Amino acid sequence: MERLINILKQNEKITDWIVVNTVSKSNEVFLIKDKVDMNRSCVTNETSVRVFVDFEENGDKFKGDSTVVLNLNDSEEEIKEVTRERTLEFLELLEGKPFAEPNPQPMFPQGSGKLRIEPYSEGLRQRIWWGAGSQQTAIWAAQHGMNLQSSTLVNYESHEPFHIQQANQLRAYKEAWKQAGHDFEPRTLVTRSIQPITTDLDRRLFGQDGSPQQDAVGYLAYHRNPTIFGKTFAGEPDQLIKELAEDEAIKEADTVLVTIPNTLGVEYNMHLLETIVKDIAPELGWR
Repeated sequence: MERLINILKQNEKITDWIVVNTVSKSNEVFLIKDKVDMNRSCVTNETSVRVFVDFEENGDKFKGDSTVVLNLNDSEEEIKEVTRERTLEFLELLEGKPFAEPNPQPMFPQGSGKLRIEPYSEGLRQRIWWGAGSQQTAIWAAQHGMNLQSSTLVNYESHEPFHIQQANQLRAYKEAWKQAGHDFEPRTLVTRSIQPITTDLDRRLFGQDGSPQQDAVGYLAYHRNPTIFGKTFAGEPDQLIKELAEDEAIKEADTVLVTIPNTLGVEYNMHLLETIVKDIAPELGWR
């Protein structure tokens, strides 16, 4: 709200404004036969902004106005804080922490006191992944015992190529994991966009003009810091084998997740994956 007021004050064309913030709460009740099965509350925060502008036209003075309704978002740091708090709470629940009030009119037998998540899986806690965009979040994931997934984009934290920055992220994660002293080995995964070119159709869809693919740096919506996007690996299988073998992040990870152009249909993607599995993966030692 303070940020909104500052924006209004800084705009010299706006002569006055009215800001109305409305917080409403509703409850949803779900019924199964004649019993209440779930009672869910929902809170919405809505802000109406009406701005006024004085102007002249043909010597006459007018006051115009316009109204817009906003859903004010939390700041990037506030979103991070809330996300991490809820993640840690989620991990506690997976470990069996009781949290749910028993239904006063249960459809099935239940014990006394608060209930844990059911069905309960003792090993599920070790199979949770965290998608890290920076070294800092990778280290945080390691400290809290989550496996690490790093996608085709990460925070632009140095002027090095994407795969080097991502490899550094994985190394920082592994070191933090070692220092945390967890009693199981983590998994690490990186994502790559791989488009083998073996047919005329492949060439029409993904063929390049001969220039090598490059990483790209840009900004995601609502993010203050720049992001580096990894290149697409498109080319003949022999070329892809050479390029992928030089990828430092792939060397650091134990799993490679391949993205596919799903809009091109099942048949085409089966062809693409078959080429990767038969012609590329064996040469790189992937299994």
